Amino acid sequence: KLTADDMESADVNDPPLPEYKRDDSTAKVSDPAQELLEKERQRESKRKAALFELVDTERTYTDDLRMVVELFLLPIQLLGNRKIVDVIFGDMVKITEMNGKMYFDMITRLGPLACLVDPKRAGRNRRKKKNALRSAASPHVGNPRSVLQGSSIRSPATPASVSTSASNTMSRRLSNPGEPPYPSPRASIYSYDAAQDSVSLKRAASRNEDRLNSDDMSIRTSNSGGSNVDSVGTRGLFSAPAERQSSVRSRESVPEEEEYDEDDASKWTENQVLDYFKNVCIGDVMASYLKDFSEHYALYSANHDKAIEYLKLVRESSSRLNLRNDATRDAHQKLLLTLEQAEKDPRVRRLRLESFLLAPVQRVMRYPLLLEALLKYTPEDHPDHEDVALALSISGSVATEVDRKSEELMNRQRLAELQSTFDWAHLLGGVQLKLDTFTKLVGQRKFVRKGPLRKASSGKHLYAILFNDFMMITVSDRRGGVWCYEPYRLPIQTYDLLARDPIKDQFELVNLKNGEVLQLRADTAAEAGDWVKDIMKTSNYCYEVMCEALRSGIQVSKVKSVISPEARNKILLGSKPTAIGKRH
Repeated sequence: KLTADDMESADVNDPPLPEYKRDDSTAKVSDPAQELLEKERQRESKRKAALFELVDTERTYTDDLRMVVELFLLPIQLLGNRKIVDVIFGDMVKITEMNGKMYFDMITRLGPLACLVDPKRAGRNRRKKKNALRSAASPHVGNPRSVLQGSSIRSPATPASVSTSASNTMSRRLSNPGEPPYPSPRASIYSYDAAQDSVSLKRAASRNEDRLNSDDMSIRTSNSGGSNVDSVGTRGLFSAPAERQSSVRSRESVPEEEEYDEDDASKWTENQVLDYFKNVCIGDVMASYLKDFSEHYALYSANHDKAIEYLKLVRESSSRLNLRNDATRDAHQKLLLTLEQAEKDPRVRRLRLESFLLAPVQRVMRYPLLLEALLKYTPEDHPDHEDVALALSISGSVATEVDRKSEELMNRQRLAELQSTFDWAHLLGGVQLKLDTFTKLVGQRKFVRKGPLRKASSGKHLYAILFNDFMMITVSDRRGGVWCYEPYRLPIQTYDLLARDPIKDQFELVNLKNGEVLQLRADTAAEAGDWVKDIMKTSNYCYEVMCEALRSGIQVSKVKSVISPEARNKILLGSKPTAIGKRH
């Protein structure tokens, strides 16, 4: 700081003190074009990540499918029981074939970028590039001996002197019939003339040295035919060691990596990858394959629960299995040994077959999520936007269709099993009932739930089966190792059925038609809650359908009236069914 005295003593003519200003040269200048380019790069990078996730998960999925077919399906098929293969694997072979073809087309569309998703392709591209470079630098290219030692077809890179020398030699042999067509090996080595011109030897030695030190491995050509003949004649003594050294040096000089390899994108920069990725389109591939997935995936999904139940039965100890014959027990033991042997393979990753059988069911439901993420970062002006949108729509329809078809197929399978398991004519007093049929009230009959129950008072073992239109309760008894079922109550229509909230593992089942209340007990409190939930869901739906039919003047099963909604609610709260007014 300057004092007042300093200011007074300062000369007026003194130069002013320099003014220090803030340097704004380093301040960031906002460039709209640069910001727009940066946003475009970020969006393209997110699109690349979404597409790579789609392709990479498809690769893992198809690899697991092939592994299951190789380690599990084929060995089990060798056991000779085709039914076991159908029960466990369903339509997996066809699914593996379809997804394998789709993945091949997807990875082909990526071109050089495929090595960034599939590590196997990265090594494959490097081997191809390395072999191509070695072929280009091979010492046989441009070597006169390659005409005899290599291919019989002359390479385009072969110098003209080789062709001239070969034609001169052939003309000389044709003009002298007494000369042997090809010199013997011993003559070419031991019949060398010691008085040969030393100039020719020095010339041959200098040619070998020049060829050894040459970078392009080319052979000097001469306009004189005679000198070519001399060089060919002396090359057999002096050129072989030099050629071997040249071959070693040429192989060592092959570049293993390049800055920009058009066949190996793992060496590219991020900008180079994004520039190439702009033109990658994959939506049409997905759309063309997904439209054919619904049928086979529906068959597989419908069979999945049955396969899991069967494997659970097989994995139980043979001593606890109560099988009816020895043949079934032997088949299960062989299957169990096959499963244990396959699960020891490192490719299984210490997982059970059941984990891999769930993959197709989950995969078909995941396609909409993956394609939705890809469409989010695909601009509308991109050539793949329309195809990705179409593939997303198809994948959603396929997932819904697979869910619907698999549910229908699963329902038919369960109805067929129940039809063959129970003697319905005996249970219904001589009336033959066909389960898999179309009803007037709720349409197609559907299986809802089945399982063991007990009477809360006496502990009698019961077995209940709930459908969407009626519920059947039987008495179960084990006779000679086989479960037998006797009728306990006549079928109860679901619109006349109520279930009160459970108390621990007990709940009450109310029959509105005759006012009977059954106190039942499940194995656990959770099972009791599930029974009440399924019964009330089915009952409320059928009650609403019946009320709508009565309002419309449609008579179903000779029913003219049903109980009022208010009365139903009072009964659920604990009122006695007989104390409630009649139907309306």
